[in-house]
Amino acid sequence: MLRKRMILLLITTLVLLTGWGFLEYLVDSQINNVYREISNYPVILYSYDINVLHNIQQKLNSKQYIKDSQLQVSDSIAVDLIRKYNLGEAMDVIESNTLPNVLLVYLQGNRFSGLDRSLLKQQIDPYKDSLMVDYQDNIWSETLTRSQSLRQIHLLGSILFGLLMFLVFLLQRLHYEKDMSNYWKIYARAGGDTRYQQTHFWQNTALICIVPTLVNAIVYYVISTGQLIGSVIPAKFFLVQLIIIGCSSVFAKLMTPKS
Repeated sequence: MLRKRMILLLITTLVLLTGWGFLEYLVDSQINNVYREISNYPVILYSYDINVLHNIQQKLNSKQYIKDSQLQVSDSIAVDLIRKYNLGEAMDVIESNTLPNVLLVYLQGNRFSGLDRSLLKQQIDPYKDSLMVDYQDNIWSETLTRSQSLRQIHLLGSILFGLLMFLVFLLQRLHYEKDMSNYWKIYARAGGDTRYQQTHFWQNTALICIVPTLVNAIVYYVISTGQLIGSVIPAKFFLVQLIIIGCSSVFAKLMTPKS
């Protein structure tokens, strides 16, 4: 009977942790989607000196925070404008008013995009007298503000949901330990040796804490490695799950009357 209760407790814990992980995945995916929007809006550099833009491009291509860079010379820009807007009759005007060369710099969209943008600015500043830069500040400010709000909501939600999971795990373990306490009382009356009661508790605790958390983490990383879903949940999330289950077990032990 007690073995069945232990199996049920393990299954219930695994289901709860999986559900929690699914919610975490949805929220983290939403936050990452907001950051990825940043990578769609390039920092635009204008200059009549193609060599300056070429030097900047070469310098930036070695930076990990750069997703892509595209150099467009003035001639190709003119051709694109003519084709896009059917400006055949305006060709003479475009040729007489030379367009600047353009370098489009796309950043990696991630949690450190704000810092990456500052690093990019440091790379560009030495050439600022030879070019104009459009950082698209309005879009960046709006996106980073939205991502910061989502992260704050996520933090608050994680704290509240973590407390809820703690209470659920605590009630589960209290119910199980109550049955175990009755078992040890009957076992002691029958002349059994209760010296291993403490060892049995910690063995059960290790089983309840480690197995569901480990299975949950392994399944997630197998699925994410197989590219069935994106890898967005940090490893520390599973550590938090483990700590909460462990704390609930310890509190259950303290709240259970000694047999």
